[in-house]
Amino acid sequence: EILDVSIFNTSKSIYDYVRDTQTVVITAQISENRIEYTASHDVWADLAQLGFGTSVSPDEFDTGTGIATWNVSNIVGNPSDGEVFVTVSYHDDALNLAVAQTENIIVDNTPPIIAEIVFLDNTENWNDIAKNADSFTVTAVITDDGSVTRDEILANLATISGGSAVSADSFDVSTSIASWTISAITLIPSDGTVNVTINTNDRAGNSATTNVNSFEADNTSPQVIEVGFFNAT
Repeated sequence: EILDVSIFNTSKSIYDYVRDTQTVVITAQISENRIEYTASHDVWADLAQLGFGTSVSPDEFDTGTGIATWNVSNIVGNPSDGEVFVTVSYHDDALNLAVAQTENIIVDNTPPIIAEIVFLDNTENWNDIAKNADSFTVTAVITDDGSVTRDEILANLATISGGSAVSADSFDVSTSIASWTISAITLIPSDGTVNVTINTNDRAGNSATTNVNSFEADNTSPQVIEVGFFNAT
C-alpha cells in the first residue's frame, strides 16, 4: 500500500506552488509486511509533468520507515501554468502491484500584473496632487492567479513619509485592489514630481515591479505679484 504522497517546494518552503527551475522533494510511504525485501527499483514515480521520466526510481528508499524520496531539481512544468500531477507506483517482491497514488501541485510561471495606480489626497479630495500634512491614499490593482498575499505587496513610500518597502494596509481579493493610507504626509520634494514604485511576489516566487508612478506636490501658496490702480475717468 502507498501512503502519504507529498510534493514539497524546497525553493520556497511551500507545498502548493512551484515554478520552473525550482526544486521539489517528493515523498511516499510504502506500507508492506515484508518491507525489508523492498528495493528502490520496486517503487517508481511518473514525473513527466515536472519535465522528467514516467518511471523514475527514488533517490532514497528507507526500508526502516518505508519512505521513498525523490529530489527533483530544475523542474519544467507541463503545462507551464496550471495543475500538474505526480503518480507513485509500487510492487512487492512477489510483483503484487499496489494501487497507485497521485498528488498535485500548481505550476505558476506567470508574474503578477500591477496596474491602475491611483493617488488620492483625502483631505482635499484631489487626484494626482497633494500637499504636506494631508491624508493620502495609494491604490493599485494586483492581478494574479490568487497566490499573492497582502504582506507580499510592497510600496516604496519613502517620498511620502512612509518606508521603502511598506506592505499594503489592505488587499481585497474580490476586487484585486491593494491600498496604503498615510494620515499626515511629508512630501519629497515639497514641490514638484513625487515618485512611488510598487512591487509584489506571488507564492511561486514570480515578481513584478511597476515603473515609477508620479504625482505632484504643491506646498507653495499663491502670491499676488502686483497690484495696479487705474483711473478710468
